[in-house]
This record gives sequence, structure tokens and C-alpha cells, in this order.
Amino acid sequence: ARGFSPPPLLEASDGYQMYYTSGTSGFPKGVVLSYANVSAHAHAAITEFGFGPSDAWGHFAPMYHLVDAYAIYALTWVGGSHALLPTWETQAALRVMATCRLSATHVAATMLQMLLTNPLRPTLDLSALRMISCGGSALPTALVAQAFEAFGGLVRSATFKDARFADSSTPTQSRSCVTAGARSATRNSTR
Repeated sequence: ARGFSPPPLLEASDGYQMYYTSGTSGFPKGVVLSYANVSAHAHAAITEFGFGPSDAWGHFAPMYHLVDAYAIYALTWVGGSHALLPTWETQAALRVMATCRLSATHVAATMLQMLLTNPLRPTLDLSALRMISCGGSALPTALVAQAFEAFGGLVRSATFKDARFADSSTPTQSRSCVTAGARSATRNSTR
């Protein structure tokens, strides 16, 4: 188009995206990540979680937050697909998980509790779901146990990408860790 000039190419250190978080302080803040940060995070997620073109991610957590935003880039990078809801509604999320054959998503602890206790969940085929990550706050051990029971928490190998449920609380929060071969694979530690 006439008069159009393309934007300059990004440098690896250029600010690329602002994530909003309250972290462990509880005070909202924006954190600018560079193009290199965002790219490295997406690539690491692809490697760690084994994302590929057959994967479908459910964007149920806020897309402006680190726990979901990386999946925008990671799944797009490998040719995967995305499913979005305009707002969180438990039954709608469960239906999307089933009908879109979602393979991965991230939810907050309260969202996980809503998924686990919703009477619609056991009636749906969620067998495509190979990873559900949960974080944003420390998870009670009982909730982790419920998640393992509901989502087939058996870990098939020592690699994280084979886990069906993972607690992704921030490193400064109490964390339930997945260990290979243990059905109730929880270990509380503080980092």
C-alpha cells in the first residue's frame, strides 16, 4: 500500500510484551519481557511439554498472564490450535475441552476446583487432555489428589510432558511436585 513502511525488525533485547501479575507480593504490576524472553519461554515449553501440531490449548486463564500467554506463541509456533472462551464458565469450559479435544490447558486453583466438582465432567470424554497445569497460588494437597484421581494422574515416565496434571505454582509458593510412577505423587516443598 502506498505510504506504508514496515516497522523495524525487533532486536532480541527489545521490549515485546507486558505481562501482568501480582506474584507473591499481592500487588499488581506489569513486567516487560523482551522478544528473546518470550521466544525462549515458548521454545522451552514446546520442548518440555512436547507440544506439536496435533495439540490444542484451552485458553481459560487470563491471556495477559504468563501462565497462559506463552501458549499463544508455543502452540502457534508448532501449528497447534487454540480454543478460547469470552469469560470463564465451568460447563462451557468442560464442553470446549470435550468438543475441541483439548490436549492442554492451565487453570487457577479455584477453576480447578470448579472443574472437579462440576457434575458434567464425568459425563464427557476428556481423554484427549494430556496436560492440565494449575497455579497462581499454592494448591492444597487434597485438591492435588482430587486432580490426579479425576484426570488420570499416573505419570508414565520421568519426563514432565507425560504428566496429566501438574502444579505450576510460582517458585516461592508451596509446591506439589509430580514424581514418576506415583499415583498420589505429591511432595510439598518450599523454594
